[in-house]
Amino acid sequence: MKVIVRGLVGLVLVAGMLFGVMLFGFRTQNPAILRGVRTMNKHGVNKSAIKTAGDAGSGSTRVEHRGRTSGTEYVTPIAAIPTDDGFVVVLPYGTQADWVRNVLHHGEATFVHDGERVDVTHPVLMHPRDVDQWFTPAARRTNRLFGIERCLVVRRA
Repeated sequence: MKVIVRGLVGLVLVAGMLFGVMLFGFRTQNPAILRGVRTMNKHGVNKSAIKTAGDAGSGSTRVEHRGRTSGTEYVTPIAAIPTDDGFVVVLPYGTQADWVRNVLHHGEATFVHDGERVDVTHPVLMHPRDVDQWFTPAARRTNRLFGIERCLVVRRA
């Protein structure tokens, strides 16, 4: 029994330390930590998340975008919040994620959200406080906790 309790305590401590490092990385926009989290998501989490992203009831959105120089079509799972005329996307990694750079470069993309395909255009970077009305109180607190400084706002085409 003591071994199990010690193991659980150790697991909680490790998880807490990893959360602390991640929180530090997001709040300071530390390039090494952000690159590590992006790489982990790109090669791990995103591969399973993309299977259901955009489906009705999935809670995540699929963004279809073209590469800046290659023109290659890419698909990335994101968390988009629908607005009256488009979407708001919190950018915890800042503006350097490939999908963000691609959408800003081309000025368009397709979002698949809750089973609906939506062509979007006019991407604009904004501070979360400028689009605060679209966030729940819990999301506002999370944005402040993680030091989120940018959101991407897109409009329906």
